Amino acid sequence: MKERKGELFPVIAFNSTYNFNRTRANAAINQFSTIFNQNGGLNYGFSATVPIFNQFNKQREIRNARLDIAYQQISLENRRSVVNLALSNAFKDYEYFKQALALEEENLDLAKENVMVALERFKQGVSTTLELKEAQQSLEDSYNRLIQARYNTKLSETELLRLRGDLLR
Repeated sequence: MKERKGELFPVIAFNSTYNFNRTRANAAINQFSTIFNQNGGLNYGFSATVPIFNQFNKQREIRNARLDIAYQQISLENRRSVVNLALSNAFKDYEYFKQALALEEENLDLAKENVMVALERFKQGVSTTLELKEAQQSLEDSYNRLIQARYNTKLSETELLRLRGDLLR
């Protein structure tokens, strides 16, 4: 905006040049011509440009600059809201995965206890190998879900740190 408004004011410029010219002729064409000629000189000056009327182009450019600034502000606010929404969602995901992890750890304890009960029942001859195998499969599934829950929790924690800017790159 300052640049566009600054174009309404006069512009003063300083110009300078240095010229050097050297001419050497091997033979004189007539008796009055010179065989050697050398010129050197410094030229300098100032110029001023005053914008008087430019068909309202500068006013149009100033309005465009205002609109561009407003657009950039809206774009910045949009980015902020997107980041805040992503941060809020990441925090909710992290809380959810922490609760899921606690439930899976509790589920693992119950699955271990279930296998111990099924093993004791099998030793006493009350249950079949199929029931024992199902209890062991349930324990294995519980371990897999626990590993997945730990992974999801760590992944959501990392995403939360990334969005907050605490994660070093």
